[in-house]
Amino acid sequence: MSENGFPNGPIGTLIASQTGGGTPSRQNPMYWTGPIPWASVKDFAEGQIELLSTEEQISVQGLQASATHLIPANTPIVCTRMAVGRVAVAAMEVAINQDLKAIFPARSVETRYLLRLADYAKPKAEAVSVGSTVKGIKVADYLNIEVPLAPPDHQSKIAEILDTLDAAIRGS
Repeated sequence: MSENGFPNGPIGTLIASQTGGGTPSRQNPMYWTGPIPWASVKDFAEGQIELLSTEEQISVQGLQASATHLIPANTPIVCTRMAVGRVAVAAMEVAINQDLKAIFPARSVETRYLLRLADYAKPKAEAVSVGSTVKGIKVADYLNIEVPLAPPDHQSKIAEILDTLDAAIRGS
């Protein structure tokens, strides 16, 4: 039981599916001259759970010629290499690289609640990450991180309260 009275369980029980990404070949400049935002770890700032832009963009050809996927707007995206555990939702459709995973909430799970839980899980993800030079976490290990499991009828209110608190802290 967590300190808030909700039972604990693996974050993976709240996730219907997850998908990774890829990087188009940098040898083909046509892949890197397009309108599609392409997210990598460098786009995920510490303490920021909204991804409003990306440093790089790719073309439709770059999307089709690589292992990347187009992730719908407002889908939580987690860093699984380097800045392990950082999480954000993009305001727009975005392609992602191989160091990121998009996590899609299960049917009864509120997206903003899953985002907040993923942010809560960041220190735990960092703690179980491995690597001597570059830290990373296996998807299975991430999905097994224990988090408070609020019932569906509490999830949107919890997310709303946390969003309000963050806005007050930022002074916006």
